Amino acid sequence: MTRSTTKPNVDATVVHTLAACDWVEKGLPLCLIGDSGIGESHLLIALGTLAAKLVNELIEAACGGP
Repeated sequence: MTRSTTKPNVDATVVHTLAACDWVEKGLPLCLIGDSGIGESHLLIALGTLAAKLVNELIEAACGGP
């Protein structure tokens, strides 16, 4: 079994766009696909954390605050 020594190139603009969480507000799923070990899971965890914070903020706003 061989492992690639190349580092993935993730466009910072794409990451910033996903971090804006427009996909959450539109009710769209997010799926990242890539070779094993390039960081998709880490990125999805970070984006999921941002999405959860956004959802909590939206719920609090709808209920009149915390």
